[in-house]
Amino acid sequence: MKKGILVCLILILASSLLFAGGASEAQKTTDETFSLNRKAEIIISYKAGGGSDRMFRAFQPYLEGIIGQSLEPVYLPGAEGLIGWSTLLSKPADGFTIGVLNIPSATASIVSGDATFGVEDFTYLGNITYEPPLLIIAKNNSWGINNLQDLIAYAKANPGKVTMAHTGTGGDEYIAIKLFAEYAGIEVKDVPFEDTASSAAAVLGGHVYCAMTSAYAVLNYLEQDQVIGLAMGSDEREPAFNTIPTFTENGINLVMGGMRGIVGPKGMSEAAIKFWSDAIQQMVNNPDYQAYAAANGTMLRYMDAEEFKAAHENLFEMYSEFYKKEPW
Repeated sequence: MKKGILVCLILILASSLLFAGGASEAQKTTDETFSLNRKAEIIISYKAGGGSDRMFRAFQPYLEGIIGQSLEPVYLPGAEGLIGWSTLLSKPADGFTIGVLNIPSATASIVSGDATFGVEDFTYLGNITYEPPLLIIAKNNSWGINNLQDLIAYAKANPGKVTMAHTGTGGDEYIAIKLFAEYAGIEVKDVPFEDTASSAAAVLGGHVYCAMTSAYAVLNYLEQDQVIGLAMGSDEREPAFNTIPTFTENGINLVMGGMRGIVGPKGMSEAAIKFWSDAIQQMVNNPDYQAYAAANGTMLRYMDAEEFKAAHENLFEMYSEFYKKEPW
């Protein structure tokens, strides 16, 4: 009787070990392969029709052609993007839900403590666009300012008089204004507006002197010769805007920019990361998409998963140091 019980226990234990081994192999296979066999969702943390949505609509057909599936947008605006990003991080890390990450908007919220997540809580898949800050002034301005040196000289002669519009305290435009003033040795007043349209209208109406924005956001005004691009925060002149000098050309060491890339929830498999990273790279390298982006003022700058993550980590460190001096 005892021998019979012992044999049964041995058989049960052996079966359990065999099942565990089988489960391990199944999990290993899942981790090493990824197939997008149904449509995926992309969470956009701003309203439809905004900059992130316009970027998505531009690349959507190219990316869908590569992945072989439809990509369904889910708009979750509110709390300066925090609702959308928090929702993304609550989703399963199965590779079927991705999102647009706006940097440094997300970075500013992490640094200030408004976000419940950190830089390390995303799975980085690839960056798509890079938007260096652009300082503009109305072409018909009444202050006789035609270039950056004119503005700096005017600001030094009139401390605190120059007003500069931006679209959010703690955002890249706000940081760019503060750094520009520091590097140029001038005193200016930053004026927050709800959106780019409002800040640009204030510039054209002479209600503020300048606005720190992006070339993409004020493309129409540039094309219609209504504003002057005083300087751009890229490391070199952007081909699509080669008439606009950089800050560094004017002796101001201001090089920074906003990024829009694709991320997923933390914990995605290496296979899923490779799938999306490869697809994003193919999309950005597509000549048709590049031509479309150039015609619409979009500056492409692909970064793979590791580069994108490193760029965000570096920006987080920079913002953290800045926040100690200028909390928002």
